[in-house]
Amino acid sequence: MIAKIAILFAVVAVAYGGVVGVANLPASTALLADRVIAQPAITYAAQPIVQHVAAAPAITYASQPVVQYAAQPAITYAAAPTVIQHAAKVVQTYEPVEQHGYKIVY
Repeated sequence: MIAKIAILFAVVAVAYGGVVGVANLPASTALLADRVIAQPAITYAAQPIVQHVAAAPAITYASQPVVQYAAQPAITYAAAPTVIQHAAKVVQTYEPVEQHGYKIVY
């Protein structure tokens, strides 16, 4: 019984901050010492034996279907429209125009 109380105080001392905390324990801790009940032993049932089912059946696939493509249609275009170009518009001026250092008169 004394050993159980000593173990209890050691556990409580660690919980309250080590050996220094023992001096500061509340008075009610000493009263709980005789009411501590030993923890029951935990027993486990034997581990069940796992029985494996037969190997997975082999999966067979039908042959892959042949993909047939229709011939690509020929794309025909209408003739390109004729672009009619107009003659460039000539702007005439009677004022001399300077180009590359020369005055050009039109």
